[in-house]
Amino acid sequence: MRTSELLSVAYGVYVAPLALRRHWGFERRKTVWSCAAMMVALPLAIAAVPQSPWTVVLRDWAPGVFILISHYASGALFAGPSTRFEAWLDGWDSRLPLVSKLTGLPSSAAAVFEVLYAGTFLVIPTGFAVLAAAGFSSLSDRYWTMVSLSEYVAFGFLPWLPSRPPWVVERLEPEDSSGVRSFGLSWVRRTSHGANTFPSGHTAGSLTVAFAVMPFVPLAGVVLLAIAIGIAIGCVAGRYHYAIDVVAGVAVALAVLALMGAVSR
Repeated sequence: MRTSELLSVAYGVYVAPLALRRHWGFERRKTVWSCAAMMVALPLAIAAVPQSPWTVVLRDWAPGVFILISHYASGALFAGPSTRFEAWLDGWDSRLPLVSKLTGLPSSAAAVFEVLYAGTFLVIPTGFAVLAAAGFSSLSDRYWTMVSLSEYVAFGFLPWLPSRPPWVVERLEPEDSSGVRSFGLSWVRRTSHGANTFPSGHTAGSLTVAFAVMPFVPLAGVVLLAIAIGIAIGCVAGRYHYAIDVVAGVAVALAVLALMGAVSR
């Protein structure tokens, strides 16, 4: 099996027993266990299928689906916030002058960052598409190992450090905004699980995409890095994440980059 596939299996094994810690009904636990089962069974099944051009393509892209499943598996483990941890996150936002500056951006600039934030999940498959188009499909496992590791670390803290994102705490409603801002809030309500991830998976994942692409397709890597920085700004400016979530997400991406460099050496 590929390393990225093993990471998916490991994450499925990690989240499955955590559902037993929560005092939920069977339906909620079933969601966690269904996601965990897919994260374990799908990589094993794909690895067992006889290799052909079509199955290789399937295998090259499948980890992106596993990451999406892990996002909802982790969200299903959110039973409510830790008031102490949430207050700690909010306290940092109150102490950092940069936060007030980002939340007070002109509407035109804020709209750009809203769009970048909303498009975060497109960045992950785009990174591999760039590598494949440039003739580096053989780097599939390296790419997905880096991105998966960043996302799984970010999502994996959620059951232990539960909190609500600022837009939930501050009761920001799409109806109270207009244009791109209204769309951004509607989008996050429809697509997210409503829990805050510390570290920020948006930041960690998008930065890692740029780091994975840059050595092989430098120009695209620089563009993806600029987009990742925009996503990080959008996390705070749109009140989708606390500032410390973003800082921790950057740390995760840098740690994964350092780890891959050490392994390569």
